Amino acid sequence: MENLCDDKYRSGNTTGIYCITNIVNKKKYVGQSVDIERRWHEHIVSLKGGRHHSQHLQNSWDKYGESSFSFSILEECPTDMLEQQERYWMELLGTLSELHGYNLREARPHGRFTEKSRIKLSKSLMGVFAGEKNPSSKISESDAIKVID
Repeated sequence: MENLCDDKYRSGNTTGIYCITNIVNKKKYVGQSVDIERRWHEHIVSLKGGRHHSQHLQNSWDKYGESSFSFSILEECPTDMLEQQERYWMELLGTLSELHGYNLREARPHGRFTEKSRIKLSKSLMGVFAGEKNPSSKISESDAIKVID
């Protein structure tokens, strides 16, 4: 897999559906790209940096290590078929289920989160933007208390 980080793999322009597989627990992540080789490189960089958008995949990467993952192209297809084929492969491989996969969103232009992911995200954000942490807040919490008094 190291060779996927080489410059020659950053732009191969293979358009289609790809899969990242944990060879230990057999869980998979399915994705689409107009440049699969570049996309793999982006995945590896974010996983090595501990900041992958799929926390489930990141946790598995951290637990099992880089050598426990393989990358493969499931199929090449035209750009206008990417969404349909990504959905097909996600359903076939069951990657929206934590039991079988790492995908958090359905295959859509701006994929919809699964119900479990929505609940988890909602709970994680509770209170994050409350009071002074709210980017729209005009005054501090202590100033608000003074106004109320």
